Parts: sequence; structure tokens; C-alpha cells
Amino acid sequence: MEQIKIVRLKTGTDIIGYIKEDNYLTYIRDAMIIEMHDDLKNRKQILTLANWAPSSIIKTNECFIGDNDILTKFEPTEVFVDHYLGTLKTISNLVKAKEEADKLKDDEIMEMIEAMEEKEYYTLQ
Repeated sequence: MEQIKIVRLKTGTDIIGYIKEDNYLTYIRDAMIIEMHDDLKNRKQILTLANWAPSSIIKTNECFIGDNDILTKFEPTEVFVDHYLGTLKTISNLVKAKEEADKLKDDEIMEMIEAMEEKEYYTLQ
């Protein structure tokens, strides 16, 4: 059974994804790397998620990791799971929008831009 978990690799990298364990292997789907960054200006830490696998050159975002490469696994909070799922949805929506935009002809794009500019003009007045 797949569960959303955080996996800490022996390298120190933290990954969140759909995890399934089987015979000394851990299957991970929709893996995202968890990174912490210091915001010195605001004196706080910022958590970011990014694709772990090179998503632009692979067919599916899934892989197996040998258990000997894993240090430990964690159960994420519900809030963090919601953030992860929201990030996956946003990425999926952006990919779909890009695919649709790639199908448009130049004149169709110009018509859309003009329509948005008109709407923005009326909104700002």
C-alpha cells in the first residue's frame, strides 16, 4: 500500500512522495526534494519543494531506491502533506497549460493577450 512519507537518504537529502516498500527496495512516486533555506532578511527559514527527478527528460516520476541508501523514513504532518499535494497539483496544472499554449497559433495568442489587457484596463479604472 502506498503512503505519503518522507525518506531521508544517507546523503542527507530529504524526499517526500508516495512510498511503497517491497523486498529491500522502496518504490517512490512523485518524489520531491525538501529543502530549507535561511531568509536572513526576515530571520526565518523557508521550506521549498522541488522535483527530485529530472522530470523534463523522464517518462514517469517514479523510481526504486535500495534500502541500503535510506537512513530513515518519517510520517509527515497533515499540513505538510496538504502542501505537498497542492504543489503536485500546481505543477500538473502548469504542465497542462504549457501543453495547451504550445498548440496555439501566434494570432490566437495575440487575441488572448489583447483580451487580458482590455480586462486589466477596465479593472484598474
